[in-house]
Amino acid sequence: MQNPQDFDLIFDSYDFGKEGKISLTKLLSVIGDLELLRSSSAPPLLNEFQRRATSEFVQKNPTLSINKDNLRELLIKLVQFSKSENASSVENPVEQFFFPLVQQSQALSSPSQEHAVEDSSFDSIESPSKIQAQKLLLPNNSNKLEMKSPNILSTPFAHSTPITWNPLPSAADRVANQFSSYNIENNSIKSLNMRLRELQDSLDQARDQARNKSRIVDLLNGKIDELTHYLGSLEAQHREMNLTQEAQNLQIRKLKSKNESLGAENENFQSELIAKSNEIVQGKKQLSILENKCAAIMEELEKKSSSFNDLYKAASKSLLNEEVLSNLKLENHKLRTHSQQLEDELEEFRKEKQNHVEEINLRHPSPLPSQKLTNSTFSPFLSIPFSPAHIISEEINRSTSTINSQANQKDDIGTDLLDLENALSQERLRNKELTSGFTILSEEIGIQKWIIQSLSSMSPLLHDFKNRYEISMPGIDDPDSTALYSTVESSREENFQSENEVTSGSPFTSQVFSINKHQSTSPNTAFSENVNKRLASFIQFKCRPILVQFFISFKYTIRDLLYIVLAALFQQLMRFLLSFFEELIQTSNNESNLAQPS
Repeated sequence: MQNPQDFDLIFDSYDFGKEGKISLTKLLSVIGDLELLRSSSAPPLLNEFQRRATSEFVQKNPTLSINKDNLRELLIKLVQFSKSENASSVENPVEQFFFPLVQQSQALSSPSQEHAVEDSSFDSIESPSKIQAQKLLLPNNSNKLEMKSPNILSTPFAHSTPITWNPLPSAADRVANQFSSYNIENNSIKSLNMRLRELQDSLDQARDQARNKSRIVDLLNGKIDELTHYLGSLEAQHREMNLTQEAQNLQIRKLKSKNESLGAENENFQSELIAKSNEIVQGKKQLSILENKCAAIMEELEKKSSSFNDLYKAASKSLLNEEVLSNLKLENHKLRTHSQQLEDELEEFRKEKQNHVEEINLRHPSPLPSQKLTNSTFSPFLSIPFSPAHIISEEINRSTSTINSQANQKDDIGTDLLDLENALSQERLRNKELTSGFTILSEEIGIQKWIIQSLSSMSPLLHDFKNRYEISMPGIDDPDSTALYSTVESSREENFQSENEVTSGSPFTSQVFSINKHQSTSPNTAFSENVNKRLASFIQFKCRPILVQFFISFKYTIRDLLYIVLAALFQQLMRFLLSFFEELIQTSNNESNLAQPS
């Protein structure tokens, strides 16, 4: 309890008789009044469950009473108990604290002391109304009134004219009448005194209650002053809050106007975003169309590259066949020259042998059997010493067999030469087909260049691809390609003319005649040099550009495929970013719609 005077006032308001104690039935009311004077943040003295248990305890013991000191100790213990942690665990703390306090007070006090305390408490406060009431009190029944009969001689009747009067019955009657009237008045006075005491007691109780109520009113006035002061501070805070609220309302109006402008801008932005999204959708559709076209073009390029590889393989095979044919022609020419030399030497040997036999027959018509040819002569043709006849016949047979074998070889070489000529004609036809294929391929490349050039105006990536494609794959209209084809065709015509010159006339005498023309400059070396020059020119004008163009086109094709893959990855990244920004804008729009006031 913060103020002991509050407890005294509350206790005196319930102690009407100034007995110094109150009934136990008024305990909950006293506790309720004390809780009203406590702060709102303080815990309650009794919770609902404990209050119900206390009311049951009071109903069971309505005759018990508690004095002021015990009640003060009980309330102090309840306040301390309410602040403890196990306050809600005890079922009835009033019953727990009440009986020890009552037993302790009974052990310390005696009945006489209690009576003295009660009398002192009753007579402690005397009001002026009580003193005035004591003056107005009539004598009590305990005070015996002395009944004095009247002295007749002292009355005025004693000096008057004597009359006939019987004093005894009249006096008795008068005394009886006086006693009856006195008893009536005494009874009325007693009743009035009793009534006056009751009124005085009720007046004192009312005055005490009024005094207590006035004290409570003073306390309440102090509380009211505090509350008015607090209310003044609250009013100042309210004014400040009104000012801040007005500032906030002004700021809210500004924010609303700004939000409206932002809403208009957002609507414009959304319309622009919808337009951009439509453009993006159209661009995606066009890009998908271009991707399909690029995929078709790449498939065509792959097909063309495969056909180009086939053509290159065929061209390389034809080059190998032509090289083999030239080697076979060279070997055939060597064999023919060697066989011609052998035939010439054999003819000279026959002539010399015949001349030698004739000379021997002329010198020795009948040769002796025992004669031996010991002397040998040098043959300028065969570069061998002279031998006997059987040796010469063996040599002749051997030479004839070699000549026959060489003739057979010559026939085989002729058949091989015919086969090679047929293969050469087939290769010529194949080369013509290759040239026509090259021309068709160049025309298709030109068409593809035109398609890529038309598509390059729609995308810078395709424009770069067109430039690389023009560098890697020249068309039929390019001057380099026309010069290349013209050189190849001229080299082919020169080769055909040279072959016709070599194979013109009879297959044997014309070649011998053409070879005899170059006897002074080593016909084999001249022919090989001519063949090597022609092969070098053919390789220079035919093989090198094809190989270079093939590898360049293959390199740029791989690079273009990488560019296309990177473009597809970049497109997926752009799609992801666009979807991310669309979701971000949608979430920002939802947040702005939620932030707008309804």
